[in-house]
Amino acid sequence: MRVGWGILVAIGWAARVASAQTVVRGIVLDANGDPVPGAQVAIEKLQLATAVGSVGEFAFLTVPSGRHQVVARAIGFKPGVREFRATGRDTILLEIRLEGAPQRLDSLVATGEPVAALTPAMREFEERRARGFGRFLTREMLAKRDHSALSDVLRMTAGLRLIRRPLDCGGGFAVATGRGGDLEWQRWMTCHGGEPPFPGACYLSVYVDGIRVWTWGDPEPPNMDETQINSLEGVEIYRGPSELPSRFQTTGSACGAILFWTRQG
Repeated sequence: MRVGWGILVAIGWAARVASAQTVVRGIVLDANGDPVPGAQVAIEKLQLATAVGSVGEFAFLTVPSGRHQVVARAIGFKPGVREFRATGRDTILLEIRLEGAPQRLDSLVATGEPVAALTPAMREFEERRARGFGRFLTREMLAKRDHSALSDVLRMTAGLRLIRRPLDCGGGFAVATGRGGDLEWQRWMTCHGGEPPFPGACYLSVYVDGIRVWTWGDPEPPNMDETQINSLEGVEIYRGPSELPSRFQTTGSACGAILFWTRQG
């Protein structure tokens, strides 16, 4: 929008100053002749400054006689400079054109720890987690409980049972699910073939890095507390065969499975 000088002249005649000082009125435009609202205008030698209005106009009402320089600045533009001579008791009209200037942004510097690429095993972990079957403990979740026993962390998972292992077997806890109910004691539920037996329960098969290390029928269900939380990258918990991915639906997995993925590197 181009602003006509008629408005400025009318305002200049209306504002008369009864002293030997000059009124300076002006307008700040861009290269296309459109106003630049918000530009800052200053007569730096006189320590006078003002901001232009919505239509690009500005005014200094008490400028002493002499040669002066007015500077207009706006974001995205090079400064515009006009010189003028004030003779006193007159009105000077100025037009300042600003030339656009490309803005150069500071380089961005990324901070923080580098994010490690997912291993193939953990990519599969994340894919299964996205499907919504089973329960998953990520590294971020485990890190909050680094100093806890693994059995205490697993105990917070709905549908799991932590079975106390006999002291003769080293104590600790084995992991089972209550979805299949209690099972009668089997001869294999012993500690190296000795007594006392483990309680009857539906024990989960145990996998470490995709390899099955214990399943129904093997002696001595393993102690969960022998695994350190800070050694794990993730844990998957499947509380029955309906939740198990097909890859882990093997003989002995009728009670479900728990999968441990260890940290690499």
